Amino acid sequence: MKARRRLPGLALASSLASVLAWAASGLAAPARPEAAAQGALKKAAADYRARRYAAAGTKLTKALGGCGDDQCAPTTRAALLRDLGTMQFRQGDTAAASQSFADALALEPDLDLDARYDKPDVRAAWNDAKDRAANAAKASTPPPAEPAPPPPEPEPAPSPPPPSVDEEAKAQGPARYEHLWIGVAGAFDMLVFPSGRDLCKLTPQGLLANSANVYCTNPDGTDFPTRNDPAQSAALVPGQAGNINGGLQIGDVRAMVSVDYAFSPAVLVGARVGYVINTYQGTVAVQDGRAYGHPIHAELRGTYLFGKEPLANVGFAPMVFVGGGLSEFDAHLASDVMIEGVAGTRRVNVWITDGPWFVTIGGGVRYQFSLRAAFTAAVRVNASFKGNGVLPTAGPELGFQYGF
Repeated sequence: MKARRRLPGLALASSLASVLAWAASGLAAPARPEAAAQGALKKAAADYRARRYAAAGTKLTKALGGCGDDQCAPTTRAALLRDLGTMQFRQGDTAAASQSFADALALEPDLDLDARYDKPDVRAAWNDAKDRAANAAKASTPPPAEPAPPPPEPEPAPSPPPPSVDEEAKAQGPARYEHLWIGVAGAFDMLVFPSGRDLCKLTPQGLLANSANVYCTNPDGTDFPTRNDPAQSAALVPGQAGNINGGLQIGDVRAMVSVDYAFSPAVLVGARVGYVINTYQGTVAVQDGRAYGHPIHAELRGTYLFGKEPLANVGFAPMVFVGGGLSEFDAHLASDVMIEGVAGTRRVNVWITDGPWFVTIGGGVRYQFSLRAAFTAAVRVNASFKGNGVLPTAGPELGFQYGF
């Protein structure tokens, strides 16, 4: 009998537990969208400080979708709409911003701007939305039963235009940009090669007989004529001992690694180190002090970028640079020589050389397609000097840089 009396009590307790569990699940369900919305408001504020207005707007829109019509408190939904309007305004979409402000005020008429976004231009747009909402409320109220209607409310003043770049920069604080830039670059030189005849001929003492100080080598890079036996030079047929017409000629090719540090959004100072291809292969010009003899490039450089904080913005920026260092500078042309007692002709290379010191200036454009990556295209003009006087060269330079 006692066991039978306990059964109704157990059934009642079980039913109460089921009802409480169902009620708790119903209360917890909306808590998730509410918490997500509060998190979105905080993350959007961080994006705003970094001027990532589009990213902030995306987070707020997603949070609104999660809230739906009844999954978040009305104050939370109103705050999401208000902050979304701020991000839209900062992106220049004033029509969308006005609509978001109006929707926020429709939910919470006493809502005010977040203090973090309370700038003069945003405040003016917000007040304009509040005025429109107030006018709409008055228009929807039935007029009093009086003979004459009240005078119409004056139209609110139009919203001010979006802030200029200078005004927004002051409002947002110092611009963010990367300071350390590492990259790669390639360049080649062009120069005007002198013309001459019998350029490979030597004096009886084994010295150059040409006034242009050009040197000859065999195709394998050994010196021609050999300095070990004056007979080879003496056997060169006059008028067929290395003749060239000269003109514009491509010289060395340079592959470089670059490191630059940005002291401001427009000024970079750094270095380039690399390898030089197509260089002089002989030894006599190096021994005479008229060639460097090492296929390396080492350069210090300063660069100036034109425009408003170009390192902090995406897009094109004209640039100029100046630098100096040491490297190989030379070029060569092929010629045929004739040697007495030897049938046919012999192919040789005629070289003009200089270095190792040089200075360079240049200009071009830099396209920054993100805040961390950029392409450069420029024309550089070089002047190398030491034992062979001053040798001017010029040519294009292309590069890629990545910021850290």
